Amino acid sequence: MKLIHKSKAFQSLCKGTNNINAISMYQKKHKPANIYLIIGASGSGKTTVAEIISERYGLTILPSYTTRPKRKETDVDHIYISVDEYIELPNKVATNCTNNNFYCATKEQVDNNDLYVIDHSGLKMMRECYLGAKKCISIFIDLDTDTRIERMKLRGDNKINIAARLSNDFLEFDGCKEICDYVVDGLVSKEVVVSQIWNIICENEKWDEIYGKE
Repeated sequence: MKLIHKSKAFQSLCKGTNNINAISMYQKKHKPANIYLIIGASGSGKTTVAEIISERYGLTILPSYTTRPKRKETDVDHIYISVDEYIELPNKVATNCTNNNFYCATKEQVDNNDLYVIDHSGLKMMRECYLGAKKCISIFIDLDTDTRIERMKLRGDNKINIAARLSNDFLEFDGCKEICDYVVDGLVSKEVVVSQIWNIICENEKWDEIYGKE
């Protein structure tokens, strides 16, 4: 585990917006060799951060299958299926059940995507079951409980749902931070979290060598 990643590699590309188009153009021609697993308890901002990285730098997010109902009719962050459809899915490499809702990803999805928002159980199963060509690099977003509660309130979760998520997370994420490859501080601004994770991606893909270091 590498705690609070602060390398200066590729720092010039993490700053400002002037280089984003150049990065995106390069990214479209060179898919990452690895898949980056973004991990954190409920309300840690993992989905938001993954979406910003995807939109800004052109990486694709793995849309996991779930039997959970949509929070909003416009939700596209998962592939929403029935329990029967879930049972029939082949080649599952990461599965979990939260609040009686099933989640999973398939080998084909991992092979064809760059980012995956995942939990502790999914991470452990990925390491055991995924036998594809990609290396799975795990990044944990660390955030205190009080801040996570406030964020869940802001996104519209009710008290019962928040309590259920906190109870589940207490068990689900026990020991998770210690087994992840990287840990970033989620209490800083979203932009700082995005920059830290993008920096990790660039170093592991050797993109810092292409663009040079400061």
